[in-house]
Amino acid sequence: MSELILTYGAGSAQDASVANGLLEAEYQVRVLAPDPDRHQALSCASSHIVANDLNDKPSVAAATQGDDKAFLILLCSGSSNPRIYTQNAVQATSAAGVKLLTLNTSGQTLTQETGLTMLEHRIHLKVMLRASGIQSILLRLTAYVGNLLRPWVLPRLQAEGISAYPVEDARAVSWIAAQDLGRFAVAALDRPGLARQVFDLGGPQALTGAGLVQAFPCVLGRNIRYSGTRPVLQRRSELWCAT
Repeated sequence: MSELILTYGAGSAQDASVANGLLEAEYQVRVLAPDPDRHQALSCASSHIVANDLNDKPSVAAATQGDDKAFLILLCSGSSNPRIYTQNAVQATSAAGVKLLTLNTSGQTLTQETGLTMLEHRIHLKVMLRASGIQSILLRLTAYVGNLLRPWVLPRLQAEGISAYPVEDARAVSWIAAQDLGRFAVAALDRPGLARQVFDLGGPQALTGAGLVQAFPCVLGRNIRYSGTRPVLQRRSELWCAT
């Protein structure tokens, strides 16, 4: 396809799945990344990797010139301030005349302020986008199942046979795979008629912790116990990510 689509990041499974999906759909892809050397696989796949400081407004604006559409993800960690980073991206997208912006909020959005930077920013994202006049689609997901293999979960799983995650045992979650999020994002970018809509995304089943680990023995060959807790909400100055 002739359209050029800018994707932010590609440093994690969720970002890379979008870039790879767009390449498979034969779009031209430009990847905005702080460290291009980490994305050699995408470079070999004919995407254009642009070195960028997401906090630097001029460089974000320069990378956005000539783009037809953009995929933006709200960061949950890292050195970039999510408010500045997203504001720079939205302003650059508007100034460049990008036809459609699809945004992954990296989690569900609460309806009231909490004093937590990341959660409050999600609340104001929709207002920010509407005020910009950009045609946009918001994707709000539940939680990535791949998080269950993250470094802060895996050691205890391996040593004790316990999958410990900050979601209460009885709470049912429709976990989603990063690859599926990538497919949803590519589908949204191909459907400008869905602009101004918000989509809540999850997997095919809502599972409690006990239901979730029932599938583990098929893969690991051992029984696994789930241990859930309420998320620990940090101080106002810190970031908190539900996914």
